[in-house]
Amino acid sequence: MNRQKWLKRAGLVLLALVAAHFAVNAALQTSRVRRAFTARLETAFGRQVEVGRIDLSLFPRPRLEAREVSVGEDPAFGFEYFLRAERVTAGLRWSGLLRGRIEFGAFSFTRPSLNLVRDAAGRWNLDRWLPPALRDADATGTKAAASRDRAFGPAPPAAMPVRLDRVEFDEGRINFKNGEEKLSFAFTGVSGKVEQIAPGRWTLQLEAQPWRSGTLLQVAGQILVRGDLAGTSARLQPAEIHIHWGEASLADLMRLARGQDYGLRGDVTVDAVARSGGAGAGTPPARSSSGEWTFRVEARARQIHRWDLTERRDNPAVNVLLEGSWNLAAGEARIARVAVEAPHSNARGEAVFALSAPSSFELRIDSAGIQAADLLAWYRGFHSGVAEETSAEGFLTGAATLTGWPLAVQNAAFSSSGGVLRVAGLAKPVRIGAFEGGRTRSRFTLEPAWITLGANPPRPLTAGSKKSASARGRSRPVEGPANAVLAAATYEIETGSGTLSLDGQVDRAEDVLAIAAALGKPLERGWKGKGSASGSLHWSWQGSPWSAHLSGHVDLAKGELQVAGLNLPLALNDAQLIWNDGRHAAHMGSVQGFGAQWSGEIEEAGQVSSDDPPGWKFRLHADHLDAAELDRWTGPRARPGWLERLLPSLLGGAAQGANANASASELIRRIRAEGEIGVDSLSIGKLSLTQMKATVSLRDLRLAVLEATAEYAGGTVRGTMQSEFKPRPRYVVDARMEKIQLADLLAPERIPRGQSGHWEGVASGQIHLATEGVGREELLRELEGGGRIQLRNVSLHGWDVRASFGKGALQSGASRWPAGDGDFNIRQGAFLFDPLRLGSGPEKIELRGTVNFARSAELEIAPSGKGTGPARVMKINGPMDAPTVSVEPRKQGSREK
Repeated sequence: MNRQKWLKRAGLVLLALVAAHFAVNAALQTSRVRRAFTARLETAFGRQVEVGRIDLSLFPRPRLEAREVSVGEDPAFGFEYFLRAERVTAGLRWSGLLRGRIEFGAFSFTRPSLNLVRDAAGRWNLDRWLPPALRDADATGTKAAASRDRAFGPAPPAAMPVRLDRVEFDEGRINFKNGEEKLSFAFTGVSGKVEQIAPGRWTLQLEAQPWRSGTLLQVAGQILVRGDLAGTSARLQPAEIHIHWGEASLADLMRLARGQDYGLRGDVTVDAVARSGGAGAGTPPARSSSGEWTFRVEARARQIHRWDLTERRDNPAVNVLLEGSWNLAAGEARIARVAVEAPHSNARGEAVFALSAPSSFELRIDSAGIQAADLLAWYRGFHSGVAEETSAEGFLTGAATLTGWPLAVQNAAFSSSGGVLRVAGLAKPVRIGAFEGGRTRSRFTLEPAWITLGANPPRPLTAGSKKSASARGRSRPVEGPANAVLAAATYEIETGSGTLSLDGQVDRAEDVLAIAAALGKPLERGWKGKGSASGSLHWSWQGSPWSAHLSGHVDLAKGELQVAGLNLPLALNDAQLIWNDGRHAAHMGSVQGFGAQWSGEIEEAGQVSSDDPPGWKFRLHADHLDAAELDRWTGPRARPGWLERLLPSLLGGAAQGANANASASELIRRIRAEGEIGVDSLSIGKLSLTQMKATVSLRDLRLAVLEATAEYAGGTVRGTMQSEFKPRPRYVVDARMEKIQLADLLAPERIPRGQSGHWEGVASGQIHLATEGVGREELLRELEGGGRIQLRNVSLHGWDVRASFGKGALQSGASRWPAGDGDFNIRQGAFLFDPLRLGSGPEKIELRGTVNFARSAELEIAPSGKGTGPARVMKINGPMDAPTVSVEPRKQGSREK
């Protein structure tokens, strides 16, 4: 019976609670009750609140659920919302409800968006949201009034203190503002809780992902925050916060910090601890409002490399450790311990950073020790093509003071006892002598140091030799040990100008080329060189060292240069490469190539526009050129594509990379050159030209030979040539011949002393030639053209043409004609005359037939017009030096005039 009574009472209570639940929810929808609950929320948040809908649930425990909640901002921090959330759930205490009060115990935010604003005075808009610590509640009324006077915006309504047990977040977002400026940095996916463990003491457990507007992040990592802290009105004192940022990429770290990708790749992990007010294990809370924080930050980066290079086991790694204190009120951070550690290197120091105006930053590196192996690992991580067998040994120590932002070196000093660089393919290592340097007044200096190839490093330079080595304007390399280079550098801090100098000589230039190739900077692009070299090179810059201009020279002697596309090497007996403020030039005192001895100059002429390649000017001279020798150098004959292999060596880096497979036309398009060429003698088969001079221009796939002159066969030839380097090159020649001696033109190759050929006279005229193809044989086979010739004082020795016609048989003697003219064509490797008229009146004759390039003739001489004598012709067949000559009757139907 008692049990039935108890069940009835429990059911009545349950029905009463259900009825109360529906009654209260119905009441919440009335404007009066909504205003009361909204006012209570405004008391809790300390700001104006707008709510879309409010529901109350009593089971399993009482809680208030508000949807589409928007919390207004304190006017002192702007007019944008302070907090928005899709849903806010507030726990209610039964003790308060039973006394007729609404007391919130915990808040839960679903998809909240929070704006954190910092004003010019360094105050945050969060200060008046969380409840104050109990010690602030014990303050006197005068102090509280003074505090209210200092507060911005309307005073919060008087109410009972709001005691929150816990604040939870789910899928939230935190934005940051500096005054009215909204920062591009934010946190997304914010989840966690803030829970009160004692009056005025809170524990914090959050996780979030960093975000930056306008930047695509791939592996930004996850940030975990845990710790405990006091209410913000006590300036978060005491507090202890632990932050772990893991699984982040170095690229995304740079994107978050600077908003752009700097091409760095690697993994980053950051751990940080911040304490204030003496917080810590076993440390009692302190009542300090000085805003002093202590912190420890450790960042570890691994697998650092350039974006387009693959990961390697020896990619560089670095740890950075910062320990110090930060005074928020004073806006100053003191880093008592700065430690940077690499696998074999480290640096120790301290720093001071002030945010208050004027801001300042000072970093002091008290000791640094850097191993050459770590330097090589960093170099290998950002440069491709470094040989696997390359290794480095050595140690560098130093100290420095850097100030300002960006950091600038204020004081620095460093030194090394030298080092060794081992390169695959070299029997002996490269040795670097002892050196030192640092900042003296406004100059940063690297004192001269010797770099020797395969020998022990020389002793350090004396003061006198240092002064000589650092002097400017030197035209000769510094005297020193053989096979060694002296390196020195200076940087003027006030003007931002600097210089780097290299002086010395090497017995084997191929060793220097091998070192450059092993370091991923091959200089041989389609060519190979060897021999001895000496020189003096100086790089100077204003501002950035990457924009340095090179000046100086390198002298080459007793060397060889093998160029791709050439069958034989060029002999560099005396040559000099010159750089003048970044422009290139070459002086050839004696260079043997293509069967000739060359001399002259080649120099860079500059760029017409930024889109065009630099132009070149040249003045070259050769003693003798032979077409057969040229073919031997560039053979086999008619080989297509040799130009493609030759030009990359001339163009250097311009023909590399994505354009390495460009066609010959594209390679030639990049060349813009003009100048003069002189050749003492030029032989093309049996054609011999002397004292040839020409002005040559190469631009946009077109080669133009202008104002070319040469002596030929006792006369002069003047003309021009135009060529286009299409997939099948084409050449066009227009020439004018003056006072050409027929005796020289048609003379046999071997003439007995005191004798001349059969023909004598003087020829002048014009000629037009066109051909296409690659190789001498194809060019001659495709040669076509024509022209007109004028003759004076022509003689044919050995036969009397007129008498031979009259008697019908050859008559010895000579024939002479005062003048002649005619047209000719060139095709199929021969000259075609149809006809060539000689003389006038009854002595006038016509010459028809061909003379090929091998000087073999098939000619027919006949009287011009109808004569009174018998119709006969003279035929000349065979080699011009020993032809077969006959007189025959003219065939019926033969052409007559």
